[in-house]
Amino acid sequence: MSRTIAPPQDIRLILLIATRKGEWLHHSDAKRKTRNADGPHFLGHTIAHLELDPRDGRFLLATAERRSPQGLYRSEDRAVN
Repeated sequence: MSRTIAPPQDIRLILLIATRKGEWLHHSDAKRKTRNADGPHFLGHTIAHLELDPRDGRFLLATAERRSPQGLYRSEDRAVN
């Protein structure tokens, strides 16, 4: 006998997009009925890696610049849109 487990209603999905021109976030509810684009963030920076820390909901972001030193950033807003 198989059971279907429904996800909790308060789950939200975040699509993290890292490009050569900055970072974009796309927020959605669990059923993907509503969507919201947020960005650009770090406009003009090449984003090499972008990750959401599951422990506290903060972003970890690594930049890869040719003209300036690479950077590692950690957000303080906990991915609040």
